[in-house]
Amino acid sequence: MSTAGYTSIAYTTCALVLLPVCLVGGVRLAGWSGSTWLGLAALTASAQLLGHSLFNRVLRSLGATTVALVILLEVPGATLVAWAFLDQAPPLRTLPGAVLVLLGLVLVVRAGARARRRSRQVEVVDGTPW
Repeated sequence: MSTAGYTSIAYTTCALVLLPVCLVGGVRLAGWSGSTWLGLAALTASAQLLGHSLFNRVLRSLGATTVALVILLEVPGATLVAWAFLDQAPPLRTLPGAVLVLLGLVLVVRAGARARRRSRQVEVVDGTPW
């Protein structure tokens, strides 16, 4: 299934399930300021459409393990955004954790790249198409 087809079905299903939940829960769905709607639109475009849809798109080429670990970059990424745009500097005690996440991601991506290279070498030697 294509990424566009999958995300269209998934996002529509989520919206259709969430709407009655919001209505039953008494969640206010209207009456927000223009700046709030603009913020929601920016969040939807960046996090949902670019972020999650892109993760779905690259699953085929990178694999589930790498994509799952890349999602961990959301925390240090959000920290950097908060620091740059909201002047909320992260506490120093969080830096070792961010460094470990980044190092772990580098290790997994490099191991995956080596495995893909080895797989291609085996294909060439065996002559068997995968």
